[in-house]
Order: sequence, then C-alpha cells, then structure tokens
Amino acid sequence: MEAPVNNISLSVILIQLSFVGKYIIYLANGRKGLPSTKVVKPKSMNAIYVALILSLGQAPDLPKVVVVPKITVQSCRLLKLTAESNGKLLKWVAPPSVDLIVSESGKWAVFQSLKAGVFQVFVYTAIGDVPSEPAIITITVLDDTSPTPPTPPTPPAPPAPPDVPSDDVTKDPLYLKLLPIYAADSDPNKADQKKKLVITYQQAVGLFGTYKFGTISDFIAQVHIISAQYLAPTAAKAMRTSIGEDLGNNLPTDPNTKLDKMTEEICIKQFNRVIKVLEAIK
Repeated sequence: MEAPVNNISLSVILIQLSFVGKYIIYLANGRKGLPSTKVVKPKSMNAIYVALILSLGQAPDLPKVVVVPKITVQSCRLLKLTAESNGKLLKWVAPPSVDLIVSESGKWAVFQSLKAGVFQVFVYTAIGDVPSEPAIITITVLDDTSPTPPTPPTPPAPPAPPDVPSDDVTKDPLYLKLLPIYAADSDPNKADQKKKLVITYQQAVGLFGTYKFGTISDFIAQVHIISAQYLAPTAAKAMRTSIGEDLGNNLPTDPNTKLDKMTEEICIKQFNRVIKVLEAIK
C-alpha cells in the first residue's frame, strides 16, 4: 500500500513544479542558465494549493437515508413509516413475521404486526454504484391492553341489501348503475381495470380470516392499501365512485363502529355482492 502524501512532501512537489514552469518560460524568452531559485512566497503557495484543490473537483454526495429511529405501536394497528433520502430509490427490508407494504414512490411504507415484540425495519438506497449504510427503524409492538371504551348506543341497523336472487345478478341496482358507466368508458384498459377491482374486493374479503380489526375504519383503510397496489388513483374512477356510494348505503356509516361478528358478516356479504356484479358486467 502506498504511503499517504503528507503536507511537507506535497509542498516540495508543488515547489518543484513551480520551478519547472518558471524555467520553461525562462527558456522561451531566449535566456540561458538557470532562473532564480527564490522560494515561492507563502501567499503564492496558497494560490497554488487552492488551484490544486479546485482541479481535483468536489467529492460527490454520499448516499444516505434518514428515518425516525424508534417507534412504539399497539399490535394489530397500521403504522405508516416514512424515509427521506438523496437517492432516487429506496429498498425496505422487514422480518417475515410482520407485514410491510411499500408505496409506489418508495418514500413510505405501512407496517403491521399481529404479535407484540421488538422488530427492526431496514431502509437502503444507493447513488451510482455506492450503497448507503442501512437506516434502521426499531419498532416496539405492545399488546393491545388499552381499556375497553364505553359501549356506545347501538346505531340503527343498516338497510338490508337488495333482495336479489343469486342466479339473477342483472337485476341488482348496482349492476344497472355500473353497466352504462362501463359501456361509456373509452379507456382501452377498462377490462383489465375491472378485473383488478374484482381482485381487490376478493382480497378484502380474505382479510377477515387473517386480521383482527378493531373498527370498520381499520378494515376500510386496509382495503385502500390493497387497492393502491393494483389500480392508479384515476383508473376506473367512475365505477369505483359508484361502488363506494353503494357500500356507503349498505354498511355502517360511523367509522368507529366496532367490527363485531355481525358487522363482519355484513361486510363480507356486501363485498361478495360487488364481486358478482363486476364479474357479470361484460
């Protein structure tokens, strides 16, 4: 390994370079012999140092990621994690025992753990071929031991869904509302978008066998996360708006409604109804 150049040896090299340049100019002017070997003044040496530093250029920015290092959350709760970086892309790594859904931009992710414990999420970036040091988020997940709030007055039961024979979904008011919207949609990808809507609602129904939701707003928030994985915000917007209005008329409107067994069955029934309607539209 080469020994680093110290300040004294660097000064000697610069003085020698200065003398050689001066000698070349001396000869170019038709003179003979050696020019004066007067030592360069410190002020001139400073100028040479500055010129040398500028010629080397500035060091590039090193890649880095900034996060909140420690967070505490209750189990089964959704937690949004954010990261700031001078890199264009971020890589998130979490233990397999937790859920981590990363946004399309990569600047934030949603974390959830069904069990208590201490977990670490790692975030990386890179600039060119230079990787960053991992930014570590330590998440302490607590058991959900918060006191049970007083039971609110029982809200009025939501209106019963339309009594539609299972073999004739084409008489469902939602089908009659969505059919002309789909027909008028000029987007060449509308069939694929409708298929992704079906997948979204199918996965939403499957959540009830995996997650424990406290309120109906917790469930709806998870549905929005699933939807963002498959559809852009403007994709099939008219159909999604109509479906949202229909579900709003047939599900509890209070976001703090506890998701008990009866409310869960209502959600499953309504989402399965939407799936059948979407599959029937051609």
